[in-house]
Amino acid sequence: MRLPIAIRRFAPPLALAGMLAGCDGTAVVTLGASPAHFLAYRVTLVSVTLATANGASTVAVVPAGSPVDFARLANHDEVLGAPTAVQGSYTRATVTLDYRGAQIVADDGSVGGVALTPVAPSGLPLGVVTVTVNLDPKDPLRVVANRSSSLALSVPLALANSVNLALKTVTVSPVVVASAIPLDLKPVVVRGPLAGVAAASGEYTTGIAPFDGPAQPGQLVVTLGAATALEVDGVPSVGATGSAALAAETRNAATIATGTLSGTATLTSSAQNVAFDATEVLAGTSARSAAFDRLAGLVVARRGDLVTLAPATWLSAAGVPSLVTGSATVTLGPGTAVTTLGSSAAASPTIAAVSVGSRIVAFGSATSDAAGDVALDASAGRVRLVPTSVDGVLATAPATTAGTTLPLVLGALGGRTASAFTFAGTGRSSASDANPADYQVDTGGLALAGGAVGDPVEAHGVVAPFGSAPPDFAASALDGPSTVPAALTIGWGAAGTASPFASFGGASLVPDLGNPAIGARHTITVGAETVDLKSLGANPTIVPDAAAPAVIYAIAHAATGHVDDYDTYADFANALQGALNGTTAMRALAAEGRYAAATRTFTATSITVQLAD
Repeated sequence: MRLPIAIRRFAPPLALAGMLAGCDGTAVVTLGASPAHFLAYRVTLVSVTLATANGASTVAVVPAGSPVDFARLANHDEVLGAPTAVQGSYTRATVTLDYRGAQIVADDGSVGGVALTPVAPSGLPLGVVTVTVNLDPKDPLRVVANRSSSLALSVPLALANSVNLALKTVTVSPVVVASAIPLDLKPVVVRGPLAGVAAASGEYTTGIAPFDGPAQPGQLVVTLGAATALEVDGVPSVGATGSAALAAETRNAATIATGTLSGTATLTSSAQNVAFDATEVLAGTSARSAAFDRLAGLVVARRGDLVTLAPATWLSAAGVPSLVTGSATVTLGPGTAVTTLGSSAAASPTIAAVSVGSRIVAFGSATSDAAGDVALDASAGRVRLVPTSVDGVLATAPATTAGTTLPLVLGALGGRTASAFTFAGTGRSSASDANPADYQVDTGGLALAGGAVGDPVEAHGVVAPFGSAPPDFAASALDGPSTVPAALTIGWGAAGTASPFASFGGASLVPDLGNPAIGARHTITVGAETVDLKSLGANPTIVPDAAAPAVIYAIAHAATGHVDDYDTYADFANALQGALNGTTAMRALAAEGRYAAATRTFTATSITVQLAD
């Protein structure tokens, strides 16, 4: 049985029935971001509000601000809140961000990256900014009594930010897009205190505390399945065993669920009844605890039992989350318990599983100093391994059968540029340490559909245990040249251009690469491979992905600080033609989707443009 998401206010069932008998519904709001080359992008989310067209009804989704690291949201969306909302059609969202004290770090290939100062297009320091997002007029957020509807917000980082490594600045023109239709197919995360467990029906209710920050409005019902992987108080389990362990937890114990937010929204009706189906759940001290400090990040080096993380986030035992600005190290030992979601406690790996490229969450006792260095002793604590990714290009032509090893020229591990890693100790001997020029990916039972030398490949899985390579990585999922995610970005500077396209209309957009106003940004990124658009020899063609289940198109207006969203390419193209009337200048364009190099065709699941008006 699966219950709709509902606000329960920690009420008993009879009181809940009374609350839902009114005229209100629920607005479940998520926040995500598009990938970009940032190790950290931490700003304060001051507020998020929803409003109807006439402003008669407004909803505060995030009434209490908290720091948000948008770089982390490239891999998942996070539930911001599920507040009660008066029934009606909500046509706009207002998002306020505070860049004062922002921590923004670019990935330049070094271990620590480059800390950047955010500035406005004028060059002045950036402070508090507000973006108003207008939903597609044909598809507002429809809130219906006693039902729940969802709204997805996302920040296109590549479009909104122009990095100058020489000056150590990032010029920011904030953009937020929104849709009542899901924006992407990324996993969704909900964090919060445990409110109750219905073990018989495989469900639990959680409050909402996004980003390890303060509690926000509403509660969600999370559905567990037979294959849901759980870890409760450091003990991994699956399905019913995990549900029973969760039911034994105390009220208000911390929980973190990863899964999918599903509903029945269409382009003509967003009156949903959404549900959260969990694939993974962490609870109790596996999520957070006053007994442990928590240090999470990507292992860039290991020497003996000392591992170095970069980037890293620290959640203190007092519950205060922060970005580590100095070095971050974890000390392992024979007493360190190592867990992986989906395994049994008896099958847990040893500390050898923590190797260069591993993504981990370590629990123990941490100390920090004035330089911003954090050292966590997990010798009597534990470490949880989190699946990660490998991006590279084929070093040799692949075999066409499953069960082979793919040699890659490594571009990135866990989204980090390969040059940041020190691979000493990863091999059976120093001669067999992982080699970025010949990185061996064990495909197991997976086969790569086609591919030639130099083609991009992306694998998901875990790195080989420390001291055991080759192979260097064990893949559980594999994307070949035709399925590796791609991103296209073009910038025309602060002044912009009135003629960005060689042609555009109802079928495609063709950027004019000969336009002299094109600035420093003109790339297509496919996995870890970056292609200079000006090296293509001809203009690329951007076409909408008609088969994609989740699409969004948006026109951002920099001077007025508002964004107009469209759920269909035809409406977007018509609006863009009207806006580019010879006097309005375009500053930037960003698209996400897939790229076919042979035809220079970019098939887009999202397109966002920024105009100077």
